[in-house]
Amino acid sequence: MDSALARQRQAATLVESVDEGDSGLERLRREQAELETELADQSEQLSALRARVASTLAKAVTADLRRMLMPKAEFRVEIWQVEDGEGILSSNGPRLAPGPVGWDRVSFDLAANPGDPPRPLADAASGGELSRVALALLSHLTESPGSRRWCSMRSTRGWAGRLPTGWAS
Repeated sequence: MDSALARQRQAATLVESVDEGDSGLERLRREQAELETELADQSEQLSALRARVASTLAKAVTADLRRMLMPKAEFRVEIWQVEDGEGILSSNGPRLAPGPVGWDRVSFDLAANPGDPPRPLADAASGGELSRVALALLSHLTESPGSRRWCSMRSTRGWAGRLPTGWAS
């Protein structure tokens, strides 16, 4: 319903601008430019925040994995953007494809064994490795002062290792 109402308001604005002639069209173009600038500013702020957090998160998850019997594992957070000629102009030049959460694309990559190149989790991780990565990620992505986390684990075939800091077993 909200979507239909928003489209109805957009259609009414468009009809109004057509009735106003060139001045209405110019007003819409200015409004579009302002919205694109706002979107670019917010996307750049999100990109900067993600870049700051990515390295810290990767180091923390890697350390947790190494304590959970994956001594040579390396976890990475890869961030990139996709250029799009119809996209939003970034401050450093190229037009980038926007999305609902900015213009970044993010991948969690894992090299589980020495010599393995880091690859997206869906391609690189076995079920056990994926479970360990999930535990490590949850321990860092859900932290907040005063929060309590509960974890129920069932040991199978002697899988052990230490849980990430803050998890109860």
